[in-house]
Amino acid sequence: MLVNAKDILNDAKTNKYAVIQFNINNLEWTKYILEECNSLHVPVILGVSEGAVKYMGGFNTVSMMVQGLIKDLDIVIPVCLHLDHGKSFSSCVSAIEAGFGSVMIDASRLPISENISITKKVVEYAHPRGVSVEAEVGPIYTNFVESNEPLYASVDDSILLVSSTEVDSLAPAVGSVHGLYNGQANLNFDRMREISIKTGVPLVLHGGTGISNEDLLRAVECGTCKININTELQVAWASEVRSYLNLNNDVYDPRKIISSGEEAIKKISKATTSLNSDETQKSIETLKYLKSQNTNAINSIVKKSGVSFEMLEAIYKQNNLKEYTGDNEQLKQVKEAYELITLLQGNNMAIDQTIKTSEETQKTLANLVQQLTNGLIKARDGSKELSDGLTKLNIGVSKIYDGSVELKEGTENLKDGTNTIKEGTAKLNKEGINKLSGYAKTIKGYSDKAEALVNLSKEYKGYASDNSDSTMFIYLIKSLKSNK
Repeated sequence: MLVNAKDILNDAKTNKYAVIQFNINNLEWTKYILEECNSLHVPVILGVSEGAVKYMGGFNTVSMMVQGLIKDLDIVIPVCLHLDHGKSFSSCVSAIEAGFGSVMIDASRLPISENISITKKVVEYAHPRGVSVEAEVGPIYTNFVESNEPLYASVDDSILLVSSTEVDSLAPAVGSVHGLYNGQANLNFDRMREISIKTGVPLVLHGGTGISNEDLLRAVECGTCKININTELQVAWASEVRSYLNLNNDVYDPRKIISSGEEAIKKISKATTSLNSDETQKSIETLKYLKSQNTNAINSIVKKSGVSFEMLEAIYKQNNLKEYTGDNEQLKQVKEAYELITLLQGNNMAIDQTIKTSEETQKTLANLVQQLTNGLIKARDGSKELSDGLTKLNIGVSKIYDGSVELKEGTENLKDGTNTIKEGTAKLNKEGINKLSGYAKTIKGYSDKAEALVNLSKEYKGYASDNSDSTMFIYLIKSLKSNK
């Protein structure tokens, strides 16, 4: 169904995810994108530049094409047809009259007063007709004309533009460019976050091609609710078509030539919609990231301890540390290290199980990710000591286990946290786990005793006293019998 962008982006802002805008250039691309997004159950914004509109025949042609595909393909997801970078008031009017649900008026190269004037005029025409409006502040250049120093949108100009025009979304210049990057994107996340907070509207990131997934997720955390993808589609499609023609010199059917790039379009659509509102798709990559961080934390604990996990486990079990409440600092550190590793391993098991059953438990994925995030946030904020970190992490982990039991019940939408997760885990490693290093030698000594104990366990039964000053061992050899 055709909708405007306002409701889609407001939901994205509330629940901290991003909707992808895929730019379309022909019927085939539109068909591939709609089919893929419909199969993933994610909303999509179809962006059309003025150049693409002209290429495809005009605003009415594009609008009727999209409406026809939605009907004939039984598309049930929300679809927004959006004019991308409208250069004039008349272009926006033409799009609105043709049935576009959203328009962008790009007056960013004009002085802010003129930008406000034309944007306000578009809003006044669009809103009574149920059409949402996107504006731009600070020009977003192509890679070919960008200066050495990225130009960022003014916070004050952003606030003034939004408050004066009541636009529904804003595309501020934050370091991205249109086209292919020469090097790495230089996004100003602090500026992005400040504009988001002070304007209160969903932000749009133009030039999404070439930006790492990590930076895209961080952008979502900073208020970005719409990410535009165009160049990536063009490059991937052209590459596939070129390869097909090189291998099939005798092919002349345009249907075969154009459709040879179908899988490339669908692959990008599937990959980028991991930031979208579908609970399964947007959660799996975050869950995998969480697992990698848990694994890194486990490896760090083992390294700082100076012993293997098996040795820690042997000490833990031989001394019955599960219920240990004594004052022996060495045993307490072994207890904390082993239980932290066990909890992290439990996290990974919960993640694996959730991913395995994700198609049947879409909503639970989001809840599980949020619970994991909350647990790590708590650990990050209070982990001056490992014991404190363990206590706080337990809060999150216990919720994770509860959530895994409720996998079939479903929960709310995914909350933000990928960047927080990364920072929390890093701080946990730095400030919490490092405490173990001071006990490495002591733990190693215990491990030696534990190893000897394990070796003897096949022949002997041992009983150890609990004494903070010394440890005594009494062994009963099988061949001997007690007088008792």
